[in-house]
Amino acid sequence: MQNETNEHLSDAELPRPEENSAPGEAIQKKYQKKPMLTGRDLRASSLGWEIAIPIGVGPLIGFFIDKHLNTGTYFTLTFLGLGVLLAVLSVLRFISEEFEIMQNELEKKREEERKQKREQEIYNEQENKHI
Repeated sequence: MQNETNEHLSDAELPRPEENSAPGEAIQKKYQKKPMLTGRDLRASSLGWEIAIPIGVGPLIGFFIDKHLNTGTYFTLTFLGLGVLLAVLSVLRFISEEFEIMQNELEKKREEERKQKREQEIYNEQENKHI
């Protein structure tokens, strides 16, 4: 039965079965789909809206206030400035969060490399004692 489901795969493409796994489980792991978008990807894609909405809506609100109070362009320009300020703060916050995430990932990678190096040194010491 396994032959029927895997007839389109050559022997080189077939994953090797694990000792404690079901026969089809190795194939399922190899072809298991990974998520298309992560939370970080979605956050990055929303960044454009976080820039556009304050810059677009601020002056629009200011325009209606100016029209209602007959104040020229005072509130329009004020709300435009606030919108730009909010957009810049949003981008800076995003950059700071991404930088922090990148630093954490780099530190985890370095710690893993240190751990592997220590394990290799211990292994080498044990091998030298046996010789």
